[in-house]
Amino acid sequence: NQFVEPAPTTLLREAHTDTVMVPSIWPNARPGRPEAERLPTVGYGTYLLEIILPDSVPSDRFSLKVRSSTSATHWAIYGEEADTRLGYFQQGRPGASRDEALAVWTAGVADVGLAKNNRIVLIVHASNFRHARGGLESAPSLGLREDLTRDYTSGRLWDAGILGVLLIIGVYHFVLFGQRREDKAAFY
Repeated sequence: NQFVEPAPTTLLREAHTDTVMVPSIWPNARPGRPEAERLPTVGYGTYLLEIILPDSVPSDRFSLKVRSSTSATHWAIYGEEADTRLGYFQQGRPGASRDEALAVWTAGVADVGLAKNNRIVLIVHASNFRHARGGLESAPSLGLREDLTRDYTSGRLWDAGILGVLLIIGVYHFVLFGQRREDKAAFY
């Protein structure tokens, strides 16, 4: 139950040594621990991840793809010294109480800016006060901007195509019903 502010990775590593599994809902995020040490389903907290990128590719060619989440989350990408925010993605507004937090069911791609070296830090503030399963149910993807943007766009186009087909089927059944009002089976 703490929102950790950006800091150099050496300080973050020393101050925060506990680990959790991602993806996982909060009660299952610390496997092998006694019931008393399990995380509750509601609350708030911070995920920290240090990422070492390949030297051959500059960090500004990368993006972070985030899937929908039931928790309110704020994804921020910083350089190793945490002096510059290189990118972010917001899924609602994480908060320390039910009144402060607002979750939004959305997915997207966040671009990563140019880091001074090949190390970046991902800081995720997350809160859940309204859903039975708090936590990150799906892991984010880090990859080349072109690949992630193409994957995200093709997924949205696929969703739109399915919606179009379902709408056409619905209109078809309404037309059948309109032509044969006495035949109630055509409506279904």
